[in-house]
Amino acid sequence: MDTNKALENVKLFQALVPNSFAVYGTCLGLIRDNGIINHDKDTDMGISLHNFDWGILQTLGRAGFRVGKIFGMPSCGMEIAFHKDGVKTDLMVFYKYEDKIWNSLWDNGGENGLSDMIIHSYPSDIFKKHSLIQGISVLSEDYLVHVYGEDWRTPTSPWNWRTDHKCIDNEFKKIILKKYA
Repeated sequence: MDTNKALENVKLFQALVPNSFAVYGTCLGLIRDNGIINHDKDTDMGISLHNFDWGILQTLGRAGFRVGKIFGMPSCGMEIAFHKDGVKTDLMVFYKYEDKIWNSLWDNGGENGLSDMIIHSYPSDIFKKHSLIQGISVLSEDYLVHVYGEDWRTPTSPWNWRTDHKCIDNEFKKIILKKYA
């Protein structure tokens, strides 16, 4: 992935969808490295469910972002993969349930439905702190500790997105599956 194009795409995405924010490796790279991580394969943006609307797809489409795949549904675990200039950008929708914020990543391309959701949960106060780096809204270091652990400043290799996030919550997944399955 061309990191210069990736950074341009994230800046454009942020400008077009101002309620979005950098998450996962994009947030990590911006805070730790002041840019996109060299070996990353995509960029990651987030948006809360109450800020999401389908018009975002049209707005991004006019700017050259093409929808690759939509995982989940607006009511449960939605993630949308966009492509622009050879760079993939995932938009994760974040949900509130009782005292938690959660989102999901999708294993196996979502082929097996809701069972392919990898649920990540967070204390809701983590999402109250944002700052700007290069004009991009990023969550706080508290978010990075919750996702990557106390050693988030030290690059980890190899990294497995399916198993290595510290915020994976299999018990909470059972609650979500009961609610939506």
